[in-house]
Amino acid sequence: MDLVNVSGYPASNFHSTDQNGNLFHVFVIRQSFGMTTQGLRPLVEQLPLRDSDTHFDGDPSLGIYQESDFVLFKPNCDVIVNAVAHAPRGEMERFKVSLRVSRNAAAESDPEIAQRRANGSGIAIPLRTSEVIIDKSLVVTGEREFRLRPQLVRSLATLTKMATLGVFRASDWQLTVPKKCTNLPLRYTAALGGVARVDVEDVDRAAMAKRIGKLNCLSDSAVGPDSEIHAPGKQAPLALSVFESNPVGTGYTTNCYLKAIESRSIPAPRVEYPDVPITVDTLQGILDGKPGPLPAGFAAVGRTWLPRRNFAGTSANEDRADGDKPPLPPDFDTRYWNAAPADQQCPYLVGNEIFTLENLCSGDHPAARPGLGGSTVMRFVLPGDQPFLTLKDRKGRGAAKICRLDTVYIDPEKHTVELVWRATVHVAADLREAVLLLASTSEEKQALQKVILMQETK
Repeated sequence: MDLVNVSGYPASNFHSTDQNGNLFHVFVIRQSFGMTTQGLRPLVEQLPLRDSDTHFDGDPSLGIYQESDFVLFKPNCDVIVNAVAHAPRGEMERFKVSLRVSRNAAAESDPEIAQRRANGSGIAIPLRTSEVIIDKSLVVTGEREFRLRPQLVRSLATLTKMATLGVFRASDWQLTVPKKCTNLPLRYTAALGGVARVDVEDVDRAAMAKRIGKLNCLSDSAVGPDSEIHAPGKQAPLALSVFESNPVGTGYTTNCYLKAIESRSIPAPRVEYPDVPITVDTLQGILDGKPGPLPAGFAAVGRTWLPRRNFAGTSANEDRADGDKPPLPPDFDTRYWNAAPADQQCPYLVGNEIFTLENLCSGDHPAARPGLGGSTVMRFVLPGDQPFLTLKDRKGRGAAKICRLDTVYIDPEKHTVELVWRATVHVAADLREAVLLLASTSEEKQALQKVILMQETK
């Protein structure tokens, strides 16, 4: 099958199999826009499709920057923001950052606003009647740490716990007041998470095992040369525990790790949800074996992190021909392909949605405007173009297929907004040719909708 791309944007098609063994043609198109004082403008040099996952600064330990575009299907739209938080008034101990996506019903019939959109300056659109699609806020702090209280205080706390039969329990730790900060890259390295890993040389291994308790040490099979945690050329850890919702974060620890390192302080997370603040109780709960809250952030969630990993399925499927790639497990859930945090997933966007970002860019950003209390606000409207396919099968029959907008990447530091659209067609359609086009005007979109409706009523 041939793909003829006349959209003006990078596009590709490939085959992919779902969890039931069905084979599909998948069409994917990526649009790249620059943030300007006049709104979003197509980049002269469009960014290519991504054929593999990429990481911040090319370092997997810093988390996912963007994932591959070559996936079969996303049941929801991902809105992913790779930004730096900027403090209002230049420097603060803590401040709010937010992402809002809305659809303004009034703007559709307002001639003045329609003209503003036509001129590309739809930044100052008033939200008189709006449908809120995503509304998410986080709190960013300066550097802070969990610090072990003095021995006398800890001893008194222990006596109080014993005297009250455990009713009153004071933590051995305290959370320091945040220092002032100017900005912070919003990566999951700054959110709750991390790895508690005890490394020790062979000569000291027995002594360390005694200190932390043999029950806390990894078994020989877990650290053997064939285990997942045994990196070639590196000493296997004596003990290892991972915060599975965010292994790249900070603030996670275990009692045996604290015994091993004999540290009196631990860096604390600097990004949190307003209604789930990081406190000493958070740390105490983790030390008591509780899972802890989900990490706070706007970036993509790793494929192997919980809860996303649960969607990957567990059942092996051996019914495949030799040389074929293993198909997806039968219990695979397509939600696995969505990389955004759950509160940044939404029904497919269609274009013309309004995005409002607060304190996620510097004050001198070309799309920035002053907000309340010294905050910085960025607002832009997605372009309204609708990518679609005209299809012909080998018998000469034609059809049209709308592409769905399933990924929005926003990077204020790079001044870019990238949109990924996708369409899938079962191979049983026996396609001979697909032509990728854009419906840009309201007349073109109405005509396209009529064609789609006629197809559905046949």
